[in-house]
Amino acid sequence: MSANISGEACSCQDEGIKASEIAEKLAVLGLKPDACASQGLALYLGMLCRWNRQINLVGPKKAEEIFADLFWDSFHLALFIQKLEHAPSALPPQPRCWDLGAGAGIPGIPLRLLWQKGEYALIEPRQKRALFLENVLARLNLPATRLFAQSAEEFFARKEAQPGADLILSRAFMPWKALLEFVETRLAEKGIVLIMASEPPEDALPQCWQVLESYKYTPGLQYMPNLGKGGNLRQRYFWVLSHERPGGCQALKDTAPK
Repeated sequence: MSANISGEACSCQDEGIKASEIAEKLAVLGLKPDACASQGLALYLGMLCRWNRQINLVGPKKAEEIFADLFWDSFHLALFIQKLEHAPSALPPQPRCWDLGAGAGIPGIPLRLLWQKGEYALIEPRQKRALFLENVLARLNLPATRLFAQSAEEFFARKEAQPGADLILSRAFMPWKALLEFVETRLAEKGIVLIMASEPPEDALPQCWQVLESYKYTPGLQYMPNLGKGGNLRQRYFWVLSHERPGGCQALKDTAPK
């Protein structure tokens, strides 16, 4: 399945990176985007550069830095989610995914250009970022990808949220321990939380939570020679956590050493 790109797909490439170059960079990771995905990534990057000059959507300003530092998270996330589809913590074939605090669309938009299974909700209450995402989605027409321009609490009250999420994604939405408490009753059965972090998973987790999978990587700045040596090459991590149901959690508590 591919994104349906409306308008002129290459209209922003003069402010970003060409689709052909994006495909070459992704090949380093073993990703093979089709032409529409590469063009969509180029279009989104160009739009992000243009809007970012006016309303400060993301910290980096140069297209290559945004691509190699921020988009790289999405590329590794696509690889990792594909791995999760075959792991013991496997996602269902058509998962319900919630991206809390979607911001300017990273990691969600690049991820959806590369991985389009299930339903994907971009939840963003800040008006300017939501307006940007609305414009991006109008150009890309990503399948089963919707923007909810409201708070997470408001989204949770919607009918669409009642079955619970199979995957909740968080990139700096709130501190991770607070996030786990915030979403623990919002997961579907066997639902998981994926946290994007700058450190490996901690040993001491809140009660009833467990780490199922983790993944580490470095940003792609080494593949962008024009950026020089000033980029941040520290390792980054994905944590996948699950929450025990009340009965199972209580059983764990009862058998814990006194």
